[in-house]
Amino acid sequence: MPTCTTPSPSNPITEGFTAGISLSFGSKYSGLINYIYAQLIDEDGDDFYGPILNGFIEIGNGYYYLSTLIPNGFRGSIKFLYCGDVIGLLAINPEEYEHIDADISSRAPINGVSVPSFANPMPINPESPIEFRLTDDYLAEESRSIDITSVDWPILTGSTTQFIIDTNPCFTKTATLLNSTNLRVQLTNEELAIIGVGRWNYEFRCTLANSHVITLAVGNLVVVPPFGD
Repeated sequence: MPTCTTPSPSNPITEGFTAGISLSFGSKYSGLINYIYAQLIDEDGDDFYGPILNGFIEIGNGYYYLSTLIPNGFRGSIKFLYCGDVIGLLAINPEEYEHIDADISSRAPINGVSVPSFANPMPINPESPIEFRLTDDYLAEESRSIDITSVDWPILTGSTTQFIIDTNPCFTKTATLLNSTNLRVQLTNEELAIIGVGRWNYEFRCTLANSHVITLAVGNLVVVPPFGD
C-alpha cells in the first residue's frame, strides 16, 4: 500500500450543480480509494476550489464513480490525482453539464446531472511529440488509449473525426467519440507496423453534424523500433 497522504480540503465547493462522473484508471489503481482525489482547474490551469476528497465510490478493477458539486458557470477541467501525481483529466463545460436538463424540462430538482465517460488516457500535447513503441498495443483496456479533448472545441455530438498520419499513403483511423468533447484513438502494434518507424505529422480532422469540416488538433508522433530510442 502507498505511504502518501491526501491533502486537506482548503477551499471546499459549497454550492453549484451535482455532476456524476464515471472513471476508469486501469487495474493498477484498484483498491486506492483513500489515495485518489480530484481538483478543479480553470482555463489558465490554476487550481479552482478543492481539492475534492469525498464522493468517490470504487466499483472494482480500477473503476470509480465520483459524485461532486461543480460551481455554477464553471468552465475548465477536473484533474484526478493519486499521491499527488495527475492520472487523468476531464474537460468541464457548463453547456454540457449544468444546463443539460434545463433545456428539456424545468422539473429537475437541481440544475442538471450529467454522467460523462472518462478514461485514463495517453494525453495529447500538440507541443510535444507522442512516442509509440513499434511492438506495443495502445488500447483502453490497459489504460493506454490516446484521448484528446479541448474546451475550445465546438460540441462534437453527431460528428465524425479522422485521426490522420502523413505516411505514404496516409494512415487514417476513425476516432471514437466518448462524449460531446472527448475523442479516443486506439492503435495496435499491427497498425503501428503499417505506420512505420519514424517521425510523422498527425491531425484530428472532424466533420461536424452540419457537414462543416474543422481541424481539431495537429502535432507530431514518433514510432520507435524494438530496442530503439
